[in-house]
Amino acid sequence: RSKNIERMFWELSLAHKMGWDVFLIHPGPAGAEEDKQRVYEALRLINEKAIALNIQLLLENASGPFDGDPHQLVRTIEEVPGLKLTFDCSHAYRSIFCREGKGTLIDHLSIVKPFVHSFQFNDYDGKTNCEVGKGMLPWHQFMPMALDIGCDTWAIELNTIRETVASRDFLQRWLNT
Repeated sequence: RSKNIERMFWELSLAHKMGWDVFLIHPGPAGAEEDKQRVYEALRLINEKAIALNIQLLLENASGPFDGDPHQLVRTIEEVPGLKLTFDCSHAYRSIFCREGKGTLIDHLSIVKPFVHSFQFNDYDGKTNCEVGKGMLPWHQFMPMALDIGCDTWAIELNTIRETVASRDFLQRWLNT
């Protein structure tokens, strides 16, 4: 763990030298409460370094570590003052929270909404990520909420230029309405 923290300090220093003011991380797995406490402590140390460098540390709602549980994401952010969330649409949709019927994508976003600093847009077709608007995500419900949050940073996270451009056009239509 100390080697990982040292590596993160180095990466934050590099980001600072590059002039970047945002740094996105995926936390490692944590199952037991003791493991979660170690994750929180590591994130606090990393975030202190980020704050000292004027970098906003963002936690992505990755499907793995806490399996995208929105309540656990909120707890993590509350345990690490100043930490914000980047909301990956597909990760949230494919989280155990949604898959096991604990809530919908809209419920997921509602829970974490106060902490969302940026979005990673993508869709999911049942097998893989795909262009926004071509998969299973409920965009007519989701986009009004996303627009209401007012994030400055939207990213499109897809594999091809064609998917990225089509997704940009889809999102642009929402911005123009």
